[in-house]
Amino acid sequence: MNCLVFQQTTSVIETPESVENVTVYPNPFNDKIEVANENNIQSEIILFDITSRKILQQKFTNAVSINTSQLAKGLYLYEVRDKNGLYKKGRVVKD
Repeated sequence: MNCLVFQQTTSVIETPESVENVTVYPNPFNDKIEVANENNIQSEIILFDITSRKILQQKFTNAVSINTSQLAKGLYLYEVRDKNGLYKKGRVVKD
């Protein structure tokens, strides 16, 4: 007699604090985007246009203010990465 045994496993995916504590603001933005990381970890922000073309890349520790006056109005995508490659993704709109 064959018997099937099923085990139920529960996985919890934790968001690392280095990524969880990243804020990108304001949204929508005009001439500046502010990026802050509360964990004092060197990070970088990469901003893409809607066609996934890289617009800018800036390294920072703690916080950075990025001049965006040269950007056209529209939707932009961003990734914030830390030194371990962990990242946060999001969208921002320029008015």
